[in-house]
Amino acid sequence: MNTTLLVQLSGNTWELLDMFQEIPITLTIQQSDLLNLTNRRVPYSKTFELPDTSNNAILFEHYFEVNGIEFNPLNKIDCVVQYRGTDIFSGILRLNAVIETADERLYEVFILGEVADWFNGFKDLQMVDLNFTDLEHELNYSSVTTSWECVNDGVSGLFGGKIVYPMINYGLRYSGITSGATASFTMDFDQPRSFDKPQFPMAPSDFKPSIQIKTVLDRMFSFSADYTIVSEFFDSEYFTAIYMDTFQDSRVGTIIESAITNSNIFRAGSQTFTVEYTAGDIHRIPVLDSVPSGYDPLNNYFNDFNTTDGSYGYFRAPYAGTYSFNFRFNLKLLNVGRFFALPQARIAVQAYVSSTPNTLVGATLVYQSPDILLNQGFASDLPVNLFFSPTLVGGQYLQIYFIDLVAQIFLDTSQDDYAILPFSQGGVTDQIVLFDLFSAPVLSSPMVDMSIGMPNLKCIDFFKSLITMFNLVIVQDEIAKTIRIEPYNWYYNDPDRVVRDFTDILDLDSPRRIEPLSFELSKDLVWTYDGSEFEYLPKLFRDRFDFEFGRKRFTTTNEIFAGQQEYKVVFNSCPTSGVTGNDYFIIPQYYYLNNGLETPYATKPHLFFWLGNRYTDAEGSAGTIFPSSGQTWYLLSGGTAEEWTTYPCVSHLSTLDSELPVIISDLNFDSTFDFFGYSWFLTEQFTPFNLFNTYWRDYVENLYSSESRRLTGRFFFRPLDVYQVSLKDKIWIKDAYYTIEKITDANLVNKVLTEIALIKEPAPYYKIDAPAPIYVLEPNEPFRPVEPTFIAGVFYSTDEDAVCNGTAQIENILSFGTGTLLNQRKVYYDTGVSFAIVPMGTYIRQTASSTTFVVADTYGRILEFDC
Repeated sequence: MNTTLLVQLSGNTWELLDMFQEIPITLTIQQSDLLNLTNRRVPYSKTFELPDTSNNAILFEHYFEVNGIEFNPLNKIDCVVQYRGTDIFSGILRLNAVIETADERLYEVFILGEVADWFNGFKDLQMVDLNFTDLEHELNYSSVTTSWECVNDGVSGLFGGKIVYPMINYGLRYSGITSGATASFTMDFDQPRSFDKPQFPMAPSDFKPSIQIKTVLDRMFSFSADYTIVSEFFDSEYFTAIYMDTFQDSRVGTIIESAITNSNIFRAGSQTFTVEYTAGDIHRIPVLDSVPSGYDPLNNYFNDFNTTDGSYGYFRAPYAGTYSFNFRFNLKLLNVGRFFALPQARIAVQAYVSSTPNTLVGATLVYQSPDILLNQGFASDLPVNLFFSPTLVGGQYLQIYFIDLVAQIFLDTSQDDYAILPFSQGGVTDQIVLFDLFSAPVLSSPMVDMSIGMPNLKCIDFFKSLITMFNLVIVQDEIAKTIRIEPYNWYYNDPDRVVRDFTDILDLDSPRRIEPLSFELSKDLVWTYDGSEFEYLPKLFRDRFDFEFGRKRFTTTNEIFAGQQEYKVVFNSCPTSGVTGNDYFIIPQYYYLNNGLETPYATKPHLFFWLGNRYTDAEGSAGTIFPSSGQTWYLLSGGTAEEWTTYPCVSHLSTLDSELPVIISDLNFDSTFDFFGYSWFLTEQFTPFNLFNTYWRDYVENLYSSESRRLTGRFFFRPLDVYQVSLKDKIWIKDAYYTIEKITDANLVNKVLTEIALIKEPAPYYKIDAPAPIYVLEPNEPFRPVEPTFIAGVFYSTDEDAVCNGTAQIENILSFGTGTLLNQRKVYYDTGVSFAIVPMGTYIRQTASSTTFVVADTYGRILEFDC
């Protein structure tokens, strides 16, 4: 037959399953659900039956534990359907039922696209279950200020920018009774106890860390290690600049671990077990902390008992340093009379460390015990008491093994050659085979454990919210073992799509159905953040407008539709405001205003852009946009209050220093007037690059367009067409382009008429690159003095392409510095009589440079622009 079904066995070998000649395999492939815009579909087959041949019986009994009609429904096995030797579909095979009659047994199976099972790797995990050990750090002046060096290059800052400490008002520390409580400092200026005075500084412990969203996703996806995640979007400068706050509790500052000697000790062990001696074999030692007398107070020992792959417990080092372990047991030789040349047989204990648990691939041997001769356990049990102290790196995993060192000669094939029993010697008798950590590094300073600060969320809910925000498409490639994740308009970017002409394979003799997409679409679509009840700024906005800050409501003018569909994410919105005494000092305010006190409050997590460092003062005494002096604030370093000219800035906007909307992104679903705008007017808040405009508008407008139609017909479809055609393809029929919505029962065995539903595309999709933050200032960069001026020839135009390709007219402009245009410098053009500010929205490039700038505000300041 032309079609074959293969399953992947251990060791990357493939085995052919026997099939009935006359029973086809049919597959349904479907796009996202039109009625639920965030629901993502995976391919699946109808159930089909396989015969109970001797070949099939062996495979099903082994992999699905078939015993009569009993089997394990949770097991799965990779499979490939081939047509004349070409892979046309890859997925996983699941056993649905075992059917027995008096005459025969049948296996009812189905095939599923792997994306559904890819989710299973993390869908039941909480955010706190993710491993952030490598990001643990001391909470001190150095860590906090180092994080401000991040410029989103993967290198600078704390842990290459994975952690930043932004300026956010989480609430203040008060002393005294509620009616007369006094704050240790206030986050404002020119007030009695404001932090612009050295006697009232902030402390590093008043900050809370924020974590890069890309870093969280990397940890999450590591639980689905069979696949490599491919995402141009996740690697973009836009996405890697997005962070989430942590430690959303009702406390001031960050929860930290104190310096406690041996704070990471554990005790694990095992009951008596036996080992089959085979020269060269390495055996995992089954030690778990769940045994009697076992303990692990800080959850650094992980039980992972799995009879399928033989994996057991392992220790994860929380910090770098030297760890001291003790492994002790008694050894008993079994089946003594069956050995010839007994003195040859010996074993050793090994300890390996690796960056991934339960694997020796890439692992490093850090300890091997002296040889243990098996014949010493012949007359009586041999006590073995081993101590070893490797130096580990934070986040490394350690496991212990037995290795069989020397070949033996058997007189027969008996197994179970030696037993491992609880240790007993000199009056010390253990109840279990004992493995424990009795000494660990002492923490010299308070440490931040990022896992403690993770929000109380399921990983799957976190990821689904990102799907909702960025309209993500998830595409599986089973051959390459990749999962590609991109925004819808990136994946369906028109220049990247393959055009296929289906005109000739449409069966004109079969009925064709042309209809509106759906009368069940809602009249109103709402994308919204999930607000915290008493968080200060969101509550102010909600009390006034009766909806969440940053919400987007789409309403169709078509009166046929009714109802509302809401898409709510798990994050809170992030409005910002200036502070008393300084309108330019724009920060989020996450506290609860309780009887006039800025009280710490347990909020939902927030997402925002890391904007880097901004000057504390916009104007200063010199009256210029870059002051030579101005307002500052103080941060405690040890016992010294250090003066700071800049502050670590975050916002839902990608910059607060531009009036030009085309270089600003917004993490609000819809552009929303923010609180700081009532007193600071030199930041443009309304940008075309909010979430709805950037990732949803084209999709929704096509969906609701009066020109949109669904064409459902029957097409002559071959098994190879299943392999060649992609949901991404652009389908041409007669005089219009379509997107594939659903292929129903595509036959993987025979060429047959197949029902395909197509959606007419009124307009193509194009990838939109939203602007990323631009990093200009170093932390605590001095206020700039009056600088010398220079005149330079530049390509000059409001047409960005003309400036980028060097076809624009050349003009002379005046700027400040040493002869090279730099970010946020002001530029002026020569009027023939004097110099005037270059108009906002003008693009310029020095004739001898490849760097293009755009004038970002009415002050004539420039920002770098990517051509």
